[in-house]
Amino acid sequence: MALEFIATLGATIKVTSPSTTANCVITSLPSTKVKPSGSFVFRGPISISCSNGVQGVCGTSTPATGTGTINPTASKVKSDGQFVIRKGDGATIVMNGTQPNPPGPPIACVFNMDVEIDDPNNAKVRAQ
Repeated sequence: MALEFIATLGATIKVTSPSTTANCVITSLPSTKVKPSGSFVFRGPISISCSNGVQGVCGTSTPATGTGTINPTASKVKSDGQFVIRKGDGATIVMNGTQPNPPGPPIACVFNMDVEIDDPNNAKVRAQ
């Protein structure tokens, strides 16, 4: 397993699924005991929330939303008894939206979206 930077408060998430966009944020609180690079670390699992999801195949007209959990891939470094979250850790999120169905009511549109920690907001401390 490669060394990767540990995710800290302010880390960002990117969508890695093709033809899919969304805004995702971490909703879990970080550890308040470990603070590399001036920001507290995330240890897993962490919860995320995604909004404004649009996926090409589904063609949603009402942006989709979804929540999910990113589990840590670290196997050696812990904070508060839990493995830390690192750059590249990710999850598959189930997104729910609607798409037009003229002349009837909109129909549900559900799609999976892959996400991962993109910018860990830490360029000093790595973990394995």
